[in-house]
Amino acid sequence: MLGTHPQLVVLGTGFGAFNLVKYLKAAYDITVISPRNHFLFTPLLPSTTVGTIEFRSIIEPIRYARKNIRFYHAFAKDLLIAERKVVCTGAADGHEFYVEYDVLVIAVGAENNTFDWIKARLFGRDISQF
Repeated sequence: MLGTHPQLVVLGTGFGAFNLVKYLKAAYDITVISPRNHFLFTPLLPSTTVGTIEFRSIIEPIRYARKNIRFYHAFAKDLLIAERKVVCTGAADGHEFYVEYDVLVIAVGAENNTFDWIKARLFGRDISQF
């Protein structure tokens, strides 16, 4: 039942965020905010491109990690730390909204290093974004 425990907000759906949501033993009302509604097991991406395994076998929707979680398909735009709020922008419609939290976990992952190659930054794409 949502609303009876402290509010835990998790930003991201990568390795850290997915495992936290899946294995957390403490009682929290969990909200996940991410532009992706799934966990992607990136080490197996090269195997999918050559046909060794199917792409659907290396993704898992965040809703499968745990029952009774709230998910927002959005980007975290800003933090209002004094007010304990995350400012979000909807991934589909760009609508701005706020999510309150008691505990905040920032698990958004890392950014690829393009070694200051301007063309790589402008025209390159990470394989996990295809």
